[in-house]
Amino acid sequence: MRLYIMALLCICLFATAAAATEADDLALAVADAQKANQGAITKYSWEVKTELFMEDVSKATSISECRFNSEGKLESTVIGGESSTEKKRGVRGHRQEKKMEDFAAYLEGVLEHSFQYIFMSKGTLVDVFDRAKIAETEKSIDVSAGDLFVKGDVLSMSVDPATKLATGLTFKTTLGEDTIQGTVSMKMLENGPGTPGHIEIEIPTQKIKITSETYDWTKQK
Repeated sequence: MRLYIMALLCICLFATAAAATEADDLALAVADAQKANQGAITKYSWEVKTELFMEDVSKATSISECRFNSEGKLESTVIGGESSTEKKRGVRGHRQEKKMEDFAAYLEGVLEHSFQYIFMSKGTLVDVFDRAKIAETEKSIDVSAGDLFVKGDVLSMSVDPATKLATGLTFKTTLGEDTIQGTVSMKMLENGPGTPGHIEIEIPTQKIKITSETYDWTKQK
């Protein structure tokens, strides 16, 4: 289970990274704003609570502390957590361990597939905006595009017109026979950058849900 927990920490850090024609200019503005915002985030430390649900029952919880070191690399330390899975002994224990390893590998694949919608390069952003439906109001720029990475997938993103930072992102996609849907909600720190608040990735076909919440954002001295 450790693999998916550690991988999801990256989502908590980079979820804002989603977000010439007018669409190209807007995509570049969003990418540039995000780059500046990301630089501001490196000055903070924060905690993340990640929880795995199966059939609406909590199966594992992890609490990690995250910060950037002096070299600009993300460091995360697990400081708490629990699992409701009782470890078995002997042959049954080995079978259980193998099953858990296979399940962790499956979840890792789900997250890697999800990252495509959450971690987008500047070039990918331009492609998305070029084919997207864009609706602009005084309060929000709403972007929606489909058939990005697999046929039938959909990505929707809301951007603040003033800051050009993403305020929320949702996507729906497939991996093999499974449907995957994700939601990222952003929050603004007081006098600080925009940060990911709540993240949820759900696999309805498997009755699996992974949630992540960031909190205790503290500016490092």
